Amino acid sequence: MELVLFLNCYAEQIKYYLDLLLCIRKKFNNIKLITTYENLYNASILNSFKTCDYIICSNIKNYEHLTVNNLKKMMKPSCKIIVFEFFRFNGFYPLKDIPHNNNLWIIDDSFLKSNNFDEYINYMIQPDIIKQNFNLSLKKLKNMSKNSDIKVYDFFISNYKTKLLYRDHWHMSHIFLLYIIKQILVLLDIKVESHIVDNIPEHYEYGFKFRYRPILNCVKDVLNLRFIDDNINFFNKVISKKQFYTTILCNRNSNLKIIENEIKKL
Repeated sequence: MELVLFLNCYAEQIKYYLDLLLCIRKKFNNIKLITTYENLYNASILNSFKTCDYIICSNIKNYEHLTVNNLKKMMKPSCKIIVFEFFRFNGFYPLKDIPHNNNLWIIDDSFLKSNNFDEYINYMIQPDIIKQNFNLSLKKLKNMSKNSDIKVYDFFISNYKTKLLYRDHWHMSHIFLLYIIKQILVLLDIKVESHIVDNIPEHYEYGFKFRYRPILNCVKDVLNLRFIDDNINFFNKVISKKQFYTTILCNRNSNLKIIENEIKKL
């Protein structure tokens, strides 16, 4: 059987997890990965969906030829489609992020006068602004969950105070991703063995491995976020938030390879 992953930056990460699972390897002899952002203007990509048995796809709305309804026209009648929303969440980041380079969106420069981590992480924002931003983002997440076969809202509500669920406003954490993998297994008609999924080690592919943005202390206080995030996984190495911050600021105009090499030196 053939499974197609037609997703954005989540594609490589989801495939990494699925490839580790014996139950997936037993059911599918081919898992095809197609990233949406590389194929938005590629009409011929539709041919890739004609023979698949299952497809996990983004809920694309702005490119008519890649909408779910149009994809269904290309698939064989027996193919099962699983709609996966782009579950971004900006509720922990009230300040606009300004990119340091083309690859990293991390820190708002408007209040930085130095490369001082304590100054950054303790920057104060009015509680009303924090709450308003969180509630608006929560409303958006709930709507996305309604429009997706993968549901995340209830899990988020139950866990966001005690578990780090997002690495930045676009990328989920390992804990959140494993929850999604369990849902995917159910939708692929595969029995879920939670103990196996839960024991998958934390490892990030492509965009996920270099996406991270610290949550300011004032945001954690106002939203009563109780999880410990002093150390984080960046380029698949565990480092402190302060090491992350200092390395990024000192290499803000560097490419990713240079940043990764600096992280490996820590």
